[in-house]
Parts: sequence; structure tokens; C-alpha cells
Amino acid sequence: MKQKVKDFISKYYLLLTFILYTILFFYFLLFFRYQINPDGISLINIAKKYLSGNFKLAVNGYWSPLISFLLIPFLVVFKEGVISFKILSYFIGLFSIYLFDRFLKNVGIVSNYKKIFLIFFVPIVTTHFTLIKITSDFIITTFFLFLLSFLVDENLFNKKYSFILLGFIGFLTYLAKTYGFFFFLGLLIILFFINLIKRDFRKIKYLFLSGIVFIALSSIWIFIISAKYGYPTVGTTGKFNYTTLTIDTLKLKEVYTHPLPPPDSLSTSFWDDPSYVKHPEVSVKMVFENLNYYLKIVSERTLRTFKLLLSFSLFLPLFFILSVFLFIKKKKRKNLFLIFFASIISFIGYLPVEIERRYIFINFYLIASLFLIVLENFKIRNFLKILSFILISLSFLIMPLKELKSDLNSGKDVYNLSSELKNLNISGNVASNLNRKNTTYISYYLNLKYYGTFYYSNDKDKLLEDLKRYKISYYFYYGNKPSFFDSTHIIYRTSFQNESLKIYRIDE
Repeated sequence: MKQKVKDFISKYYLLLTFILYTILFFYFLLFFRYQINPDGISLINIAKKYLSGNFKLAVNGYWSPLISFLLIPFLVVFKEGVISFKILSYFIGLFSIYLFDRFLKNVGIVSNYKKIFLIFFVPIVTTHFTLIKITSDFIITTFFLFLLSFLVDENLFNKKYSFILLGFIGFLTYLAKTYGFFFFLGLLIILFFINLIKRDFRKIKYLFLSGIVFIALSSIWIFIISAKYGYPTVGTTGKFNYTTLTIDTLKLKEVYTHPLPPPDSLSTSFWDDPSYVKHPEVSVKMVFENLNYYLKIVSERTLRTFKLLLSFSLFLPLFFILSVFLFIKKKKRKNLFLIFFASIISFIGYLPVEIERRYIFINFYLIASLFLIVLENFKIRNFLKILSFILISLSFLIMPLKELKSDLNSGKDVYNLSSELKNLNISGNVASNLNRKNTTYISYYLNLKYYGTFYYSNDKDKLLEDLKRYKISYYFYYGNKPSFFDSTHIIYRTSFQNESLKIYRIDE
């Protein structure tokens, strides 16, 4: 009987993983039904523009289009944007589990430890990735896995036309997120030079052709967005993020305390396309003149990145040290090198800017791969191996379980507030004094045009002038300090997230 159970798990482990993931996802969905964030709102709004046929407005250089393309049929079926995104994320999660299994097979990990890890640990982490935020970060992670599962395949260069498929997957990775453009090129370039040193011209030719396919396909989207913005670009995300590196942080903050109009008539806030936000200029000269400042920023964010990597598993330093021994002994050298390099290029472009864990989700899969490679290739007593597997595997659950618990019912309060406000028939252009994030959420739910935070300290005349210029109909005022407006203009008053909220009707 015991052997039958083992055989069943060994044969159907992937199906069991899918089933467990599905149960966990739809259970936790009850508590993350209302989770919302600004990035997700923009991606949903873009999908709605494509769905309505407004392609000119939908084309966006900041937000890559793939997730919005995929969201369209889910909007048709489920109507509401947030739940549509969550269900789409469920399918992306299924695909990522399949790809992780494929990747592990291609690096030679076929032991029962891998199967148990997939069944009990991957579903929980994947559920965390799919539910905590609605962004492009998980789909780009999935395509990173897709690429890597090809590149570690020993038969890759024996298949005559698979360079076309590889180039196409690279193109989809770019459409998933602008960073994917540089990730794919980085992988190709490093593999190109490795094989150049080895004088393996067949592989060089293959990689070169993959690059040609990738560039040819990517140039279509590059041309479209470059035409929209009036300058050559593979995406405006990097330009936006790097211009936040100004040493004049007060001047940067001022940008967000003045009117920021939505980019078009179908957008609910400026965040639907931040490409048009003008930050203080950051030049190479400025960087060299303030080198210590910028070196400090990069070093602090590098340290933060390593802390984020450790959050996937506290045993990461151990995996690294042991994998170096395997590398020296030429065991799994090619695969280990690719894992290390993929990890580095997955975050190196983010080091000058603020980095979040969701940007580097791929490292969960890479770190887990290191763990399983080390476990399979080091010979220790069976009892110690089992104990190590249990202890280290549990370390991968600390972060996702902690965040799943802390973020339960996230966004429900702002959803309930928005439902109340619908009864007031608020419409048109709105602004606020503070709390840009929550007002962005309310504007999405009520289909308002949010012009950002109008905060001028004691300059009442300037505030009133801008309210009139941008035809603001309602002003959301957060906090207990007295405002410039007469209380007779208040149409709604409540306590929201431990602070006072008053909504003023602005006279035409």
C-alpha cells in the first residue's frame, strides 16, 4: 500500500500540484477579492481601451501590453476588472508551475524531493505571487522561466527551427514588461560569447538567428510606441524611473503636489501613463558632480536587494557556497552559471532605483533550483538529507505565509467606501489634498478623472485657480486640519483609515 502511494505521487505529482494550487488560490481569493493597486488599475484601464476599440489611446510606452491583451477575454466574461485580473493570474500561475517543473527536468532534477517540493511548497508561494498584487511582475517571471527552460535544454540546438520559437518567446517576454527586452538580450549575449570562446559556431549561429527573430518582432512594438511619443524608445519605464534619481528630492516631491492630468479621456488618473510626467532632469554631469550621493543610493539598494533575496530563503548563502563547489567540480556547471547570471540580470537594472520583491520573483524559482541541485548532488546520509529537505523547504514558506496573513482583506475598506460614494452620483474631475493612492482607487471604482494632489499650504488663491483651470468638481480632503472651503460645501464626511475624509463640491 505504501509503495502504491509513492508510485501514485511519483506519477501524478504535477496534477496534485495543480489541484492543491487551485484549492489554495480560490480559498484565498475570498480574502483578496478587493485587493487593488495603482499599477493594476492602469493595466485594467488599458485593457478596457483595447476592448472598446480605442487602440490609439491604449498604446502605452510605460505599461507593456501583454497582460492587458490577455485580460480582454476575462473582462468580457467577468466584467469587473479586479476579479478578471485575479482569474487571469490564476492561469498564469498554473503555467508557471508547469514551466518550473519543465525547467527542473531540463537541469536534470527528477528526484522525489523535487516532486514533493512542487506539491507542498510551490502552490503556496505561487498563490502569494498571484494574489498579493495585480501587476505585470508575475507574468514576466513566468516568461523568464519559459526562456530559461529552453536555454538549459540540452537538445535546444539540435532542433532545426526552434531558434524561431526562442526569439518569439523573447519577444513575448519584452511585451510582458520592458525589462524583459534587456533580460533576453543579456542572456543571448552572454551565451554568444561563451560559445565564441568555445568556438562552437553552430550554437553561435543559432543564438544569432534567435536574436534576429527577437529584434525583428520587437521592432514592431518599438516603432508603434516611438511614433506615439515622438522619440525612439523600447519603453518609457526606465526613463521615468531613472529621472527620479535627482539629488533635489524636494523638487521631485513638488511634482506630485500639483495637478497631474490623466493622459486621455478614458484614463482615471495620470498613472495610466506616467510617461508624460516631467521630473527634474538627471544628467551624467549631475551624477559625477554628486558621485558619493549616487554611490550611497546604489549601495543601499544593493543591500536591500540582497535582503529581499534572503526573504525567499534564509539558507541562500549555504546554497551559494555549496553550488560553488559543484561549479568547481564541473557538476552542472553550465546550468549553475545560467542560474547565477539570470539572477544577476534580473535585478541589476533596478539597483539605481527603488526595488521591490515583486520585481525579482524569478529568484524564488532560481533559489529553489539551487537548493534542489545541491540536495541531489551532495552525498549525505539519507536521514540528514530528509531533515535538511524539510527544514530548508519550510524556509521558503516564511515570507508568503506571513504576507498572505498580513494582507488579508486588503482593499476591502476602499471598495466599501467607493460603494457608498456611488449613491452620491459623483462624476467628472476630482482632486485631493493628500492620499493619492486611495483617491486613485476611488476614482477607478467610480470612473472619475483624478487630477492628483492639489496642496499649496497657505496659498488659497493658487489652489482655487487650479481647481477652476482643471474644472475640478469634487475635492477630497484628508486630515483634521481646517481646509480653505466653507463647511456648507461638504457633501460627504467620514472617518477612513483612522483619518477624517471630507468631500467638497466645488462650484463652477
